Amino acid sequence: MTFDSKIFLRVFSSTNSAFVQIRDNEEKYFAQSVGILLFTMFLVGMIYVPIYLLVASDPQTSISMAFESGDLSSPGEIIGSLVTSLASEVIFIFVLFFIGKHLGGTANWKKVFCVVCHSYVIYIPVIASIVAVAFVVFFVAMDARAQGDGFDFTEEYFLTVIGLPLVAMIVVMLVFAIWGIVAIVKATKIVNDYGTLKAIGVLILSGIAATIIQALLGLL
Repeated sequence: MTFDSKIFLRVFSSTNSAFVQIRDNEEKYFAQSVGILLFTMFLVGMIYVPIYLLVASDPQTSISMAFESGDLSSPGEIIGSLVTSLASEVIFIFVLFFIGKHLGGTANWKKVFCVVCHSYVIYIPVIASIVAVAFVVFFVAMDARAQGDGFDFTEEYFLTVIGLPLVAMIVVMLVFAIWGIVAIVKATKIVNDYGTLKAIGVLILSGIAATIIQALLGLL
């Protein structure tokens, strides 16, 4: 497996040329694309780790009681959700390939898979930031408990202590979310040699079709 870290930076700085390079070298980038998809799912799962550490450290906190009352999923359900999300992503990519191919697309499934997975690189910094914030909250909570401050992870604490950083992060996330949408439109456009409007249309059709398939398979 050849790992090309430079292509990650080019997805941010020179998106179009990066996607062209990936499209034209799908065999080289296939394993790396699988890694990106799995790593993204892993990061999403890491968001929940501090929650369960907090629950395990004191079952009497508000967040622990929310966990026990069913407002938070069990660890097994979280893992199942991540596996389902991974399956849903794979279904979407293959539906995108199938519809794109039947609407004049020129790419094989591996090209589509590689380019689309690399478009997800844009989301990785945001997800990693959320993980970091979640762990910071956990360590702040544990430090407060150690000092006997009667810490409880209540909604009031969340809003007063974490509110401002959270708002700032949401703004950044919105920027990256828009950027991510633009990136996957470019990915679809470049990999299938489409115009922009056709790429948007194919993405919408693929999203609808993939959602139907996921519902039929019980993945929603």
